[in-house]
Amino acid sequence: MAIVIKSKVGSRGQIVIPKIARENLGMVEGTGIIIEMVDDGIKIKSAKTDICMKRYSETVYLDANFFIFSLLDRTEVGEDARMIYQKMVEGELNTATSSLTFDEVM
Repeated sequence: MAIVIKSKVGSRGQIVIPKIARENLGMVEGTGIIIEMVDDGIKIKSAKTDICMKRYSETVYLDANFFIFSLLDRTEVGEDARMIYQKMVEGELNTATSSLTFDEVM
């Protein structure tokens, strides 16, 4: 579901990202962003997403710790695990696991 938030461009070309959007994306002062030019405008996203994904290979093996961290961990490790899970669901990342991993988690 898309959420549309209006903002304005300042005199020096600066854009204020509204607080609700920053909080939702985990952005704090100094967080890098990526601005992507698309056909009908621009897309702004946190650079943390791309940096996180560069840490991992094209096909990721998901062990039991991945599932545990994605469900229970509230630190950066858990955030990375949830981000990887979202990329997997969206088809942007190839993943693999084993039945043994499933048994460990269950």
